[in-house]
This record gives sequence, structure tokens and C-alpha cells, in this order.
Amino acid sequence: MELLALLLTCRQIYSEAVGILYSHNTFKIQDLSIINIFTSSILPQRLRSIRVLHIAWSFREHKIDATGEIITLPFDERWRAVWEAITAMSGLEELCVRLIRGATHDVVGESTWEERVFEPMLQRRAIAKFEVEMNWAMDPAPSGPFRLTTV
Repeated sequence: MELLALLLTCRQIYSEAVGILYSHNTFKIQDLSIINIFTSSILPQRLRSIRVLHIAWSFREHKIDATGEIITLPFDERWRAVWEAITAMSGLEELCVRLIRGATHDVVGESTWEERVFEPMLQRRAIAKFEVEMNWAMDPAPSGPFRLTTV
């Protein structure tokens, strides 16, 4: 009987505290593939209770293979999944996105690529604190529901 009481007490403590776990912590994601695992492993109401999310994405938009050919890296699916997850976080109050662009080469269509990176951010509803930091300059710089800084 004492064991049952202990288990019931633990369950009650969990029920009372689990909301705090999601609403009072900063979630940091540095690997875009983690977002799918994370969002599928927690209940939707827990996802909605997340208040602070920081994303750092270090990438190259293309690379050169052994023959010298330029290969465009497929990021669209992962990037889209990130923004679908962010959309599900309806309680989000702070979102910081850090875009770290690796060594690049001039490629025709680069502006189209940058538009695809910024498109989901431009469509995002206003958040109390929405910051985007990037390590390259764009001309013109996109304006949206976020504060953009270049470092």
C-alpha cells in the first residue's frame, strides 16, 4: 500500500510540474534533424507551452563534389519541418534564429536560395521577441516580423 501511495504522489508531482518544464526553459536546437524527433516525442499541449526557442543553423547551401561540380544541398524539407514545428508552438514568446553560412561560392540563383531561407520567417506571426542573426549581408536585407542583425 505504501508503494502505491508513493507512485500516486510521484504522478501528482509530475502532473503539477511538467508544464513548468516546457514553459520555463529555453530550448536550443543546433541540428535541424532533431526537430522532427523532438516534436514527435512530446504531446501537442507540451509543444504549445514552449515559450523560448533558440535555433542555430550552420550550413552551406552548396558544395563541390570530387569532379568539381557544384551540388546544391537539399535543405528545404528540414527547414520546412522546423517552421511547421515552430508554428505548432503557439505559446512562443521568444524566438532567436542564428544562421551561420559556411564557405560559399558565387552561384547563379543565390538570391532565390536566400528567399527560400527567409520565406517561412517572413510568414511567421508576430512574436514578442523574434530575432534573426546571420553572418552575411544581403542587399536589400529582408524586413519582416523579426529584428535582423548581421555579425
